[in-house]
Amino acid sequence: MHKIYEENLNKVLKAVGNPIRRKIILNLYNAKENSFTDLMLELEMNPKIDSGKFTHHLKLLIDAGIIKEKEKKGRYELTELGIGIALLLKNLEENVMRENKKILVRTSNLTMEPFEKRKIVEAIIREAEAPRSIAEEIAEEAEERILRSNIKYLTAPLIREIVNSILLERGLEDYRHAMTRLGLPVYDVRKTISEINQTLMPPLTLYLRSGSAVISEYMLIRGLPREISDAHISGLININSLPYFGIIPESIHYDSSWVIESELNFENLESFIPTIKKSKSLDEALEKIVKIIHIMRNYISVGQVIDDINVMLATFIGNMKYDEILKKIKCAIVHLNQILDFMGNPQPFAIGLRLDKSLKEELFEEKLLLFRAFVEVFIDGDDAKRPFLTPLPIIKLDSHSLNDSNVQNEISRVCELILKWCVPVIVNIDWENNNIASYCWDLTRLERNISLVSNSCVVGTILINLPRIALEAKGDDGRFFSKINESIDISIKALEEGRNRIMERTSKGILPFLSTKNSIEKYSPTDVLLGNIGLVGLYEALKIHTGKYIQESKNVMNLSKKIVDEITAIIKEKGYIRLTEVSIEDAGRRFLISDGIRYGFKVIEEKIDRKVSGYTFNTIIPYEENVPLNKRIEVESIFHKKFLGGHYFKINIKEPILSINDLYEYLKRLMNEKKLAIFTFTRDYTYCRKCKSFIYGKREKCNFCGSSLSSLVYYSKKLNVYRREENLKIIEEYSLL
Repeated sequence: MHKIYEENLNKVLKAVGNPIRRKIILNLYNAKENSFTDLMLELEMNPKIDSGKFTHHLKLLIDAGIIKEKEKKGRYELTELGIGIALLLKNLEENVMRENKKILVRTSNLTMEPFEKRKIVEAIIREAEAPRSIAEEIAEEAEERILRSNIKYLTAPLIREIVNSILLERGLEDYRHAMTRLGLPVYDVRKTISEINQTLMPPLTLYLRSGSAVISEYMLIRGLPREISDAHISGLININSLPYFGIIPESIHYDSSWVIESELNFENLESFIPTIKKSKSLDEALEKIVKIIHIMRNYISVGQVIDDINVMLATFIGNMKYDEILKKIKCAIVHLNQILDFMGNPQPFAIGLRLDKSLKEELFEEKLLLFRAFVEVFIDGDDAKRPFLTPLPIIKLDSHSLNDSNVQNEISRVCELILKWCVPVIVNIDWENNNIASYCWDLTRLERNISLVSNSCVVGTILINLPRIALEAKGDDGRFFSKINESIDISIKALEEGRNRIMERTSKGILPFLSTKNSIEKYSPTDVLLGNIGLVGLYEALKIHTGKYIQESKNVMNLSKKIVDEITAIIKEKGYIRLTEVSIEDAGRRFLISDGIRYGFKVIEEKIDRKVSGYTFNTIIPYEENVPLNKRIEVESIFHKKFLGGHYFKINIKEPILSINDLYEYLKRLMNEKKLAIFTFTRDYTYCRKCKSFIYGKREKCNFCGSSLSSLVYYSKKLNVYRREENLKIIEEYSLL
């Protein structure tokens, strides 16, 4: 062997011949890099006393070419030689331990280490904050069980299971909760991967679902007070968007003037997002909107809305020609549809388009031109002849505009949009205070204080399982209302918990547009952080409690109003909580399953006198019930006035399709009656990928090219927007209109 090589080999062998230096090598292999002080602490050396000795060890390793100091002084990492030596050391250690018949543990860092009782003690103290005496007792018993079992190959999760079992046996549930390992069963992960492989779902769906499941577990085990967690787990309440609760708001209602007139500075977010300048043209304003929606998609769990967008942009029109305006708006909407979430859906974003008598105050022609352009873009759809799935157009009309000959063409185009795609939601500005109300993408409603320049957020929505309360009340009114009060109390506590956490994050400057500095004025986040409480299964609860449905008896109708009024009176004291009828999350099915397990599905079916897949939500009377449209409107109109945090009404369109004129007249009638605050029209569609055709209804074959299910995609309206569904069975829906 060449003398130089021999000298280098001797240096290496000398360097790895010391146990401290071997630990340094293995530590850097696992940690990738580490600082001088952290390395000493990891090796249980005292930086004040042992630093000289430790420096000597590092020097020998550096001279041997095993480690190197990074450009950032004071941090060390392995060289390529060092990585090879680390792997060799790990293999040697493993073989030696096997020869000596020691128990090996596969750790969460994917390393093989000898079993040490001390680490169990440290973990219990660190994670559960248990006294050392208890930790040592638990560790002692865990070690005994492991040794008795003759296990030769342990994993960290298995040790944790043994420890948790001992904690449970001793009644130490709080410690056991703290020590619980979060994660998904292998079967669930395999199932999700299989779904992704068989559908068009993006691969990142796996990470989103897995991460959401883990955070949801954490929230219920350690993240929320036990009383709130138990209420959710038991099925009494549902915390919507659970993985994000108290971390980010559900939805945001942007202040229109704030969006356009302010300069947004993100310095306090410690991010690389550049300042967004004040808009000076239509191009800049539309680009700014796209940027805001893009940035905020990671900071909002449900949806966003910019209201009265045609009013907001009117100042930028000037002498622009209609075709130029149309082109710019279409470009912006195409960009918005290209910003997809992890599930492959466009971002949940809505725009408000206003057409009422207030438009005539100033810049009427410009506002009308923008209204017309937005509607035309939505009618045309994308280049593949499909409807735009975002933004959701929330069209705000009044009876004046519907009878005004100057805007008759615009209303006719709205009717054309409804008949072609059924995408818009119609808001009646004449209804109550809807002239100052803003509806978000998820149809939550906010009455805005027009003197306050601010963005407003819904921090969370708590849904209450009313059929559960009815089942527990057993027909006793006093008990029924007492149980309702208890559920409201726990819901308020949950919202306060979530709101306080959002406020804390806002105060630290880590939530854009609640924390971001702007050039208009500062505002207090406490004024604009709102919460919603929703009622699921009012329809079924009334049947369980009284034996009759709401449409069958005046007494039952009066009872339903009393329920809602009492709840409203309780939450009114809080100021920031509103009652909502709508929820983007389907808790009705979860509640039914929970109650079915507790009371028996057959018992529930007998009490509600029908088979259901979930309790009713987003409407008072289920749409599948054979109730005349006028009766539905009468019932819904009563509760629209009570659910001021959000409401909804859906009208199914059947064949043959109405004419534009007929729909125009029907809209007039609905608006003039002033019963419904908000409503939308719906129908199902089939899209053929092969010939790029849209067909009304759900079809087994394309009407144009004859393609079968493999080429067909179905679109169905879920509360507010259309979502793609793959290879569904044909569903015949009851039509109202």
